[in-house]
Amino acid sequence: YIDDIQVAEYNASATWNGTTGTGWANSSNWSSGIIPGASTNITIPPGKPVYPTLTKTRYCNNLVIQSVASGDGSLIGAGHLMIKGADTIQRYLTGGKWHEVSAMVDSATINSFYFNHSPDVWMNEYDEPTDSRVSIVSLTTSMPLGKGFEAWVDAGYNGTAIFTGAINPSDVTATVTWSDAAHSYNLLGNPFSSAISWDSVYTYGSPSNIDNETWAWDPTAGNYRTYTGSGTGFLTGGIIPMGQGFFVHANASSPALTTPNNAQVHSSQAFYKSQGEKNILPHITITTSKGEKSDGVWIVFHEGSTEAYESGYDSRKLKGSDSSPQIGRAHV
Repeated sequence: YIDDIQVAEYNASATWNGTTGTGWANSSNWSSGIIPGASTNITIPPGKPVYPTLTKTRYCNNLVIQSVASGDGSLIGAGHLMIKGADTIQRYLTGGKWHEVSAMVDSATINSFYFNHSPDVWMNEYDEPTDSRVSIVSLTTSMPLGKGFEAWVDAGYNGTAIFTGAINPSDVTATVTWSDAAHSYNLLGNPFSSAISWDSVYTYGSPSNIDNETWAWDPTAGNYRTYTGSGTGFLTGGIIPMGQGFFVHANASSPALTTPNNAQVHSSQAFYKSQGEKNILPHITITTSKGEKSDGVWIVFHEGSTEAYESGYDSRKLKGSDSSPQIGRAHV
């Protein structure tokens, strides 16, 4: 005879190490040596050689994609992952600097950046018609997928924003507006749980009245890193990190741009990596620095170019912070 039997589900834990490719179902890719199941709590940390790419249905209990000062974890194919518990995506923020940020989950709000005044955080959204920043004061302000925001963390502190909810698995068409030629910049955001490639966004995102160039803010340099369709610019490889806001420029009325699911890439470095395999045009670069702040321009030698602005080759210059050196704002 037996009595007082209790059946309990054991929630094992596993951390991704990526030692044997991108396969989720390879046990050697996990610290526990087991293939995760519906009762397994999963952590995907930064700094791994490769990251998981899902192409078929997989399961887990809780999921955490970590972000630290040195980089972010990454997951492609989140739509194939059946999460029994909760999923969390982190975004690390260094204090005393502006960051351009975006949500990677549905129904996110500014509350993800509220640390109960320890530290204090200031948030802005960008208003295209007036070419100005607008302060956000309500914690319930929505963070729509594909929209970018600006966040400042109190100097002397660091913070980690926490996004919970359904990870976005689908193409995202953000709102892009054009008021006139002088006010035509839009702050968008990467809506996925991995980095994205600007080349793929522009190739597959059905751009309409959008120039083939983008800008992402580098908090350390205190300047924007630009990238054009010809592969030039200091936003190396055209990689836009997870949770990163980025600017685009509309050139006529009714602009449109979709950030497609197939633009996702794994990238362990936010800005500083090799240019990749794109055939870079002959060029020279000019850089200047002041302490840790810096700025730079590319001068490209392209047969057949004209004095007029040419989308995909030329790039407009966005002004950085007042404390950073600036190389002229003319077309370069």
